[in-house]
Amino acid sequence: GGKDTRRSVAAVEAVRQTRGSGWFVRAEEIDQATKQLEKAGILTSWEGCASFAALQKAGQQGAIKGNAVCILTGKRYPSDNAGVVRLPLINSFDEAGSWAGSNL
Repeated sequence: GGKDTRRSVAAVEAVRQTRGSGWFVRAEEIDQATKQLEKAGILTSWEGCASFAALQKAGQQGAIKGNAVCILTGKRYPSDNAGVVRLPLINSFDEAGSWAGSNL
């Protein structure tokens, strides 16, 4: 499944009402789109890169019969995730206490 966002229900409903369609893209496809956009000097959000990846996929599969719109908006965060700390999956309070005791 895809990532749920606060507007996903409204987006799906709009697609159904207009008899439109949507495209599922994988993280690898978004990463490739990000590289292509960066090469072109376009720095956009992860969602913008996903939009571009979906547009490319639709074009490759012959789904675009006329004009298409690709919205590239949002804040760009560093791709190296500077300052981001990844936490381990903790399944119990005991594991949380053990992790906190050795890492904090």
